[in-house]
Amino acid sequence: MKKTFSMMSLAAILLPVIVIASTDLAGHELAGADLDLAGNANHRAAVSQHGNYNTATVEQFGAINRATINQQGISNIGNIAQHGRGHSAALSQQGTENMAVIIQSGANNMAWASQSGYRNQADISQSGSGNAAEVLQSGTGNRASIQQSGNGLQGMIQMYGNNQYASMNQR
Repeated sequence: MKKTFSMMSLAAILLPVIVIASTDLAGHELAGADLDLAGNANHRAAVSQHGNYNTATVEQFGAINRATINQQGISNIGNIAQHGRGHSAALSQQGTENMAVIIQSGANNMAWASQSGYRNQADISQSGSGNAAEVLQSGTGNRASIQQSGNGLQGMIQMYGNNQYASMNQR
């Protein structure tokens, strides 16, 4: 079941799937959130956006996945897609025109992306079980990418400054 929400708060329980989703778009212009939650049970998703023209998308399939998106500023884009069971993902962005994408499949993976500044990009993609990834960046024009495929992998990228690029690929 797909729901699109714009400039409103939501608390929903969908049967036969128990899903709790909420959005806080702070009444600002053209803020939007798209939540797509399906599967066996107990997904949780929360979106909080303050500013203008921010967009957020959360897609969860499987069971017991958790997602949080917090965005402050102008024209930030946050996307989380989780397929499988027991995933946890959070992204936080402050500034202008930042973009973060987290994609997880398998079971029990954790991902966190936090960025501040202008035109930064963070991409995390994980498949397998028990993986953890974290991207922290601040500045202008930075790009960080973590790709992990396997079990029990851990990756972290921290960048502070301008126009930097870092990539990590683990198998």
